[in-house]
Amino acid sequence: NIAALQLLGSVRTRLGAHDEAIELLTRAIAADPKNGFAHFHLAQARAARGDIADAMASYEACIAINPNDVAAFMNLGSLYKSETRYDEALRSYDRALILMPTLGMAYRNIAATLREMGNLHAAAAIIERGMQMAPGDKTLQIDHTAALLYRGNLAAGWAAYEQRFDIPGESGPRRSRPPAFWDGSDLRERRILVWTEQSPGDETMHANARSEEHTSELQSRETIS
Repeated sequence: NIAALQLLGSVRTRLGAHDEAIELLTRAIAADPKNGFAHFHLAQARAARGDIADAMASYEACIAINPNDVAAFMNLGSLYKSETRYDEALRSYDRALILMPTLGMAYRNIAATLREMGNLHAAAAIIERGMQMAPGDKTLQIDHTAALLYRGNLAAGWAAYEQRFDIPGESGPRRSRPPAFWDGSDLRERRILVWTEQSPGDETMHANARSEEHTSELQSRETIS
């Protein structure tokens, strides 16, 4: 039963039994080579097992059967990105956007790819375009905030970054605030309290976003809370 094979294969993939999943889905495809569902889940199982080239081939087979499969284009793009095949990743994400112009995740993935390529301005531009096309996608607003910080627009970036606490699943609970935030005044010969952020990831991003012009001002003594 082909339906049973593909269902069992997809379930085994979710359970992490990738070898079993691949065997089941391969049997389903042998019985029905035009089964796009089976090709898609075979690609997922192969990717999870680390067989990236084979996973790409399975996604391509799925897309050949169903050229409107947005998820297949998105997943294929992510595989290309993981292999630093950025141009191919961007083409795959673009195909997903053609099919679904309001897909916020596609804009975010394109922006992430462009940032890895070192093109921060293009990354910011694609996020701004995504905000226009999908104005209700709050996660795009967070990415826009990060783009402001990476480009050195600290005043607007820090203010907007507080929005992440209002988006379910985007951040942990808001910490109680320190007595006062730095107002940008000269820090030389002064003591400051560094109020740690929500996670090491936030702290790393903040450190990277800090512009060089402020670095010399932070030579005063610091107390870590």
